[in-house]
Amino acid sequence: MRNFYLLLVFMASIIIEMPQLFCQTTKQVTFWLDASSIINNNSFNPETDFLDMPGSMNGWEGFNSGNEYLLTPAETPGFYQITLNNLYVDTVYWFKFRINGDWNTCELPGVGNDRNLTVKSWVSEFMCVWDVHGVHENFLQSGFSSNKQIIETGQTVNFYDNSLGNATTWLWQFEGGNPATSTNQNPVVTYSSAGIFKVSLKVTSTTNTNQKEIDGYLRVMTSLPDTLWKEDFEGDWTQNWHTDYGTWEAGIPTSGPGSAFSGQKCAATNLSGNYNDDLQTRWIRHTKFTVPNASLNPRLCFWQWFSSASYDYCQVQIKVDGNAVWTNLNSPVYGSGSGVWSKCDLQLSSYSGQLVEIAFLYSSEWPNVDLGWYVDDVSVVFGNYEMVNTEDFEVGFHNWYSDCGTWEIGKPCSGPCFTPFGDKCAATVLNGNYFDNTCTSRLISPYMTVPNNTENPRLRFWHWFTFSSYDYGKVQVKRKNSAVWEDVSNQLYGSSSGVWTYNLIDLCDFSGDIIQIGFLLYSEWPNTSSGWYVDKVFIETGEYALTGNIGWENGFENWYVDAGTWNIGTPTYGPSEAFKGNTCAGTNVAGEYWDDACSSRLISPYVVVPGSAQNPRLTFWNWFSFSSYDYGKVQYRVKNSESWLDLSANIVGTSSNIWSFVSIDLSALSGSEIQIGFLIYSEWPNTSSGWYLDEININQANSKPIISFSANLTEANISNSVSEKITFTDHSANSPTSWNWTFSPNNVTFVESTAATSQNPKVKFTQPGQYSVTLTATNAYGSGIKTYQNYITVNQSIPDPNMGIVAYYPFNGDYLDYSGNGNHAQKLGNAGFSAGVSDQCLYIGNNATDAVSLPISILNNVGDFGIACWVKLNTIHTTGTLACNELFSGARESNNNVFQINYWENSWHFDIEDNPDYNLNTPATASTWQHLAISRRGGQLECYVNGVFQINLPVSEALTYFEAGGLLIGQEQDCLGGCFAQNQSLAGNVDEVYIYCRALEYAEILELYAGGYQLQANFSADPTSGNNPLTVQFNDLSNGLPLTYNWDFGDMTIQSSEQNPVHTYETPGDYSVTLTITNNTRQSTMIQSELITVYSPFTTDELFLNAGWNLVSFDISPTFDTPEFVFSQLIATGNLIMVTGFQNQQGVFYNPAGPPFLNTLQQLIDGEGYWVKVQNATSFALQGEDFPANFSIDLTSGWNLIGYWPQETTTPAQAFATLISAGILQMVTGYDQGGQFFNPSGPPFLNTLTEIKNGFGYWIKVSENFENFSYSTGSWDCGELLFDPRDGQTYETVQIGNQCWMAENLNTGIMISAGTSAQTNNGIIEKYCYGDAESNCVSKGAFYQWDELMNYSAIESGQGICPTGWHVPSESEWCTMANGIDPIYNCGYNWNGNNIGINLKPGGTSGFDALYTGSWHNGFYWAMNNGIYYWCSTLSGEYGIFFHMNLDAGTSQLLYKDAFQNTFGFSVRCLKD
Repeated sequence: MRNFYLLLVFMASIIIEMPQLFCQTTKQVTFWLDASSIINNNSFNPETDFLDMPGSMNGWEGFNSGNEYLLTPAETPGFYQITLNNLYVDTVYWFKFRINGDWNTCELPGVGNDRNLTVKSWVSEFMCVWDVHGVHENFLQSGFSSNKQIIETGQTVNFYDNSLGNATTWLWQFEGGNPATSTNQNPVVTYSSAGIFKVSLKVTSTTNTNQKEIDGYLRVMTSLPDTLWKEDFEGDWTQNWHTDYGTWEAGIPTSGPGSAFSGQKCAATNLSGNYNDDLQTRWIRHTKFTVPNASLNPRLCFWQWFSSASYDYCQVQIKVDGNAVWTNLNSPVYGSGSGVWSKCDLQLSSYSGQLVEIAFLYSSEWPNVDLGWYVDDVSVVFGNYEMVNTEDFEVGFHNWYSDCGTWEIGKPCSGPCFTPFGDKCAATVLNGNYFDNTCTSRLISPYMTVPNNTENPRLRFWHWFTFSSYDYGKVQVKRKNSAVWEDVSNQLYGSSSGVWTYNLIDLCDFSGDIIQIGFLLYSEWPNTSSGWYVDKVFIETGEYALTGNIGWENGFENWYVDAGTWNIGTPTYGPSEAFKGNTCAGTNVAGEYWDDACSSRLISPYVVVPGSAQNPRLTFWNWFSFSSYDYGKVQYRVKNSESWLDLSANIVGTSSNIWSFVSIDLSALSGSEIQIGFLIYSEWPNTSSGWYLDEININQANSKPIISFSANLTEANISNSVSEKITFTDHSANSPTSWNWTFSPNNVTFVESTAATSQNPKVKFTQPGQYSVTLTATNAYGSGIKTYQNYITVNQSIPDPNMGIVAYYPFNGDYLDYSGNGNHAQKLGNAGFSAGVSDQCLYIGNNATDAVSLPISILNNVGDFGIACWVKLNTIHTTGTLACNELFSGARESNNNVFQINYWENSWHFDIEDNPDYNLNTPATASTWQHLAISRRGGQLECYVNGVFQINLPVSEALTYFEAGGLLIGQEQDCLGGCFAQNQSLAGNVDEVYIYCRALEYAEILELYAGGYQLQANFSADPTSGNNPLTVQFNDLSNGLPLTYNWDFGDMTIQSSEQNPVHTYETPGDYSVTLTITNNTRQSTMIQSELITVYSPFTTDELFLNAGWNLVSFDISPTFDTPEFVFSQLIATGNLIMVTGFQNQQGVFYNPAGPPFLNTLQQLIDGEGYWVKVQNATSFALQGEDFPANFSIDLTSGWNLIGYWPQETTTPAQAFATLISAGILQMVTGYDQGGQFFNPSGPPFLNTLTEIKNGFGYWIKVSENFENFSYSTGSWDCGELLFDPRDGQTYETVQIGNQCWMAENLNTGIMISAGTSAQTNNGIIEKYCYGDAESNCVSKGAFYQWDELMNYSAIESGQGICPTGWHVPSESEWCTMANGIDPIYNCGYNWNGNNIGINLKPGGTSGFDALYTGSWHNGFYWAMNNGIYYWCSTLSGEYGIFFHMNLDAGTSQLLYKDAFQNTFGFSVRCLKD
């Protein structure tokens, strides 16, 4: 049915209205659910059941729409969690939870009985309790808002607590405010001084505390601008405006930007299309006004959107009263504003006191046209026009503006996708690329007064940029009352290498002047790019000199970058760590510099080079890796000179992956005041890790030493009581003459004839631990001192844990030896198991029978040995003969006390071969676990409790010797293997027993105490994939009591030492995550390769193509819309044969092998379908942006070739429901390995097109034009038409409170005559129509008896004969609706309420539109124009309950409830599930 030749038969055109893409802030929110109640009452089995979350964010489909709405168990038992990304801020989401995806097991049952959350910028979590409205009692999240964010001094601000949870106390802090603090929930604060101020709110509940703090939240000005007049075009604009030569109009735009800047209306050259060529037309405000005094800085302000063809332009003009000549207020504006609304200000000071008119002139030349000029919110303002001390753009444009469009202010959704400060910045375009051939456009500041030269004034700002070839940015300055913009920066080309960087511009030449700053964008056809982003603009004053050693720990300080690329931070790329401290400077500390980046310098403040006698030198540490042809270079510039001169040769290649030390002689520059520049130069196409700098210094004349030093090792191991040797090297500047080194703790030995006073000492450490190192160096001018905290880490070198182990008994329910040596134990008496330190443990009762027998071979005939275990004495024996608690005992026939470890007389004791009993001076507490470790080395015995050394005693060196059955745990042997006494039993528990045939090292004992031999890193992450920025919760699942954590998230950002960190991935890619855990001496590492997948904000659309012809469409807007780009993958492989489309009422084609000038398909249009012919079956991917949520197209009468962009597969009847209900759809044809068709008017069984699927194109034929067509897929909002696929009927709907009602009466089924005594249960829906006229059913709905309505079921709120997803409302649901409209209504029987009847009828406030329909009974129709009767699904005994309204004067405003026989025929309104 559908094939290529249709293009030659059916010709139509598609007009695509492209809504302006907007950048709406989104949030990630974690929802928590306390499901304890349904677990405890056995409604929910965590082992077999699941929980999901249907809601308005997923079309109420929950788990059915994908695993992303399935809750997962949290660490807290009984709690479940789910994290949802990309929830829109300031949007209300409705939801509830279900068991096993079943609405019959949902919480809070009933339509409208849903949870809701309004997502705010501060909301990150939301905690619920099953079946309980509101939030969990322990949940608390601080948040606030205010009625103003910009005020004048002396004004007040109302602050509002918007916290989530049950806060009971509030503590506000108001920087600069009066009061400075408040405990009121919603305080009022006065601000007396100008500035930008921080606000914080700390809230407390009975169980929790949470705080929210926002820097720069409030801006206080000495005065705010006043408005002389303002026009937003929402009202009757004809009183003030007219056009001199047509074209201009005001109203709702359907072309160009797609919407007004504010409200619904604006003015435009043509609201619905292109302007005409070859005309000049003005939009004139003929209502004259007097311009305020020049001292008040009067200016014309407006918002504009424009797109002009070549040679066409926009211009604002002014005319003085009595003068016939229009004068230009600005230069002509050409090109495009890059598809954004931007603010423009024009000075009116030169017309001070004059009566004037203003006009917006549009000039066009033949033959080309474009979308034209749109203008909104035009005003004349005067008053304060000074820049605040720092402009962070958090409150929008304020007094800033753009002279030629393009610039906008807000949250960046492309380019850097984040700001260095706050949420907002200024950008050429926040969400996409600037347009090619954009008019030269400036972002312009209000006035600012430049401080005096003595204060070293300089402009500082942060910026991010990527410009296409020949395009650039530039900073300019214009003095007040001057028309000339002066360049104060070089042209910025290329890219800032994907980083925000910090710039400085000297303003001394403008000392004392009142100036404006301009950030200029210049672009040429045909290429474009992400553009220029600017943040935190301010004038800095004060000392501007290089002082001290530069280690970058405080950021840029007085350094800056002239052309991007360089930034400061903790390196996660290149060297992966700074040379000293945490931070360094780098061309890109998180990745490679960009190829063909502009030559960019990191520039120092000024420094006076010391005299030559001081041997002045520039010293620094660097790490570098440059690609071919790229290099770094050190340069200098003498003050007041623009020329940079070389201090070094080109630095090329690599530093061999090490930090290296550089020293450059500056003697030739002695006495000069200079700046140092570190230049990177790069060429296309290759790139590399770049250049990293740390510890930069110039030794100063007559100055004390500036300290810097290094060590050849920062981590060492102790073996045989001392560490390996570490050499420290002094790098201090200013020629110190004496040195003093100190270490904390001071466990060091100086070696090789060095001492604490040596310049470069060599030391060995005698104890494990972390050491801070301090160097004090002195010269004739004083002393310098510097400490590197925790600089050296010394580890205890310990043996292999498996070396010398003879037995390991975990006693986890068995008596087996888990060392691998097969030395299994046997129980005696009733020894058993109970809960232990790790899983289970051995239990020895307080009796004379319980014990465990060990093979004697594990300790027989040994000298050195080690025993470590956990022990708990439940009963401490103190009475009776030789009362004790016996842990270990060894015996032989001839001697029953040859080996003992026992507790008596308040201490643990050790005995071997009847030598003197050794008191270990280690007390125990009943019912308390202790970790006991005993180690014999030669004639010395050491004892440790809980990892702490207790005592070292000289003991016998006799070898141990036992006979069979003579080595026990838990009983003293008064004869070999027996003769037990109750008051000598252990009477306690033993766990994790390790026995060695060698002495234990202290570090090993710490390991055993900390569970070190089981130390095993493990972790989970949630979520593991999503769009950037992706926030991931990592959870530690490690075993073995780790003491420290180190997370490497794989994206070359700052690592974390938290146990369960949260990390945000900003850049798309696959990331491996590494967790390293340590205890005192051990570490374990787990790497999960490519665990995290972060997707680009661009969406990838992947299509499969069969060999031959395919009819396809896309669900994204391609990055570039040319066929060369869209089909580049197919072209590159030679697989593409032909692409054809249907545009402007004619077929168009693209042949990749033919002459380009013959191709008529130049641009792929969003929403259209295309025929694609390929040689071989294949798939290909396309990147671009998702269509807007409200994307639609216009259809032309006749045939249209369109795409299908929704993700959901649906039926033709559902997809084209709006066209079917409008009665204009004639035919749909598709092609999937053969033709298919759908005829909405034909027999359904003949239709071969049964599914409408994403990725396919479709021909549709309509009988008339149809604007703003969008598909109906089942994703539906209340207020839209309800389509009933059973019969094609559609119904208006209305939201009333939390309920969604039909706003028309139900009309489904086959009409039967009034004389038919009853509707019957025959499988066919039967209806009565008033007067037996089908037209009355069409206009007012049908009548149904109660049983027919309920489909012969008595289930309250059942579906009955309502459409799928809807049901017959119950009595309580009717009452909920009525009480929400009229609070007086109490749902009692008979007449009730105050104004409920009025508001339910047509013209009422509810939108319910109840019509006078009458009723049916016993073969007759009644009261068509007087009565309204509605069944509900609730029975009162045998009668159905109904609701009634009428026209009677006394009761027309009321609502009547009663119960009647089920045989009456009444109207029906269905309610959404």
